[in-house]
Amino acid sequence: VSAKDCTTDVPTGAVGDFYDDGACVGTYDWPDFTCEPTADPTDPAVTDYAVQVVECDDNISTPALGTNTSDGGVSCECEDFIEVTDVPQWGCIEKTAGGCDDVLDGMVDDTADFKSLYWEKTHITGDGCDDVVFGDEVDTAECFAREILPPTWSLATRPAGDCSAFTIEPGTGGDISGDGSCVAGYWSCTETVVDGCESVDFTSNTGFLGTGEDGDIKGDGSCMCQFVEEPVAMVIEATATGALSFDETVTEARNWEGWKRSMIDVGERSVTKPAVIGGLSLFSTYVPSDEVCSFGGNSFLYALYFETGTAFEKDVFFPGSYYANDTIIVKSRLNLGLGMASTPAVHVGTQEGNKAKVFLEQSTGVIKDIDIDPAFTIRSGLRYWQQK
Repeated sequence: VSAKDCTTDVPTGAVGDFYDDGACVGTYDWPDFTCEPTADPTDPAVTDYAVQVVECDDNISTPALGTNTSDGGVSCECEDFIEVTDVPQWGCIEKTAGGCDDVLDGMVDDTADFKSLYWEKTHITGDGCDDVVFGDEVDTAECFAREILPPTWSLATRPAGDCSAFTIEPGTGGDISGDGSCVAGYWSCTETVVDGCESVDFTSNTGFLGTGEDGDIKGDGSCMCQFVEEPVAMVIEATATGALSFDETVTEARNWEGWKRSMIDVGERSVTKPAVIGGLSLFSTYVPSDEVCSFGGNSFLYALYFETGTAFEKDVFFPGSYYANDTIIVKSRLNLGLGMASTPAVHVGTQEGNKAKVFLEQSTGVIKDIDIDPAFTIRSGLRYWQQK
């Protein structure tokens, strides 16, 4: 979350998530219920329907679902505000060309250049208000429409995000800081094309945190995501017999003498020798371009657990998992981009923890260096000691 000064930068009455990061959100405190007179407005005996509408809106002490009586004695039918189709709308009416261009959503004002307002309409007959223009004041047998004043406006702020002061265990979800500035959880994603979310670096895509809205992570509609606190389940591979946990997969694999891996993409092939480290089999694959007038293709790096031929039970790549269809999916391959990749070369040096680094050279000349976290401990160290 970016550090922004809401109180200085945001005009009173403006609504929305102003910086698209949850740091500064303006809202109106709309009521829980909306109420309308129970009188039939088409009845010739009813001459004060508009007055009764105002009476129902403004003069019921404690509105509740169902029939209520206003302070003025008018009988009113109340229903949940959020369930009403024609809830108050905000809009801006230009008085001069471009008069509304710089008006923020939610602002209510009347100047020489524009009038911005909240407005509501009530269909007395089925489609009585269909031809009514926004902002019009209407009181007919078919439609009642009017300008309304919005309720109390409020501005919610939260400090700049900073998770560096907290120790966050993998799998932890929720508001770590207690004030919304450090929130941990999972990306819940829907792939609209095959492998639409496969190559996304979810650690760098934080623009949708705190908004509660779906985010187009890649900008092309192929991977639509939302931030959630907890996953429903975790699997490491989808197999012909369904989704198996890692332990189930290992148990099943030990009934067979080895494994065979099917490639994901059409035309994908492995043309290099694998490298093995810390319980992982590392190898690159190549997918030629299917464009008739094109050449080249893309490469991928696989990191498969040596017993199962699937992803390991925890992240090997960084990031190495994503949340899709109520399930945590741990990646078994990484998109290396354009060019044919070489055989992986592994370096174990001064990396922190149990990490190692994999180097590959693309046919384009680009050298890739990728951090991995092997399945087994790959460094020697103190196992036990005895004091005498």
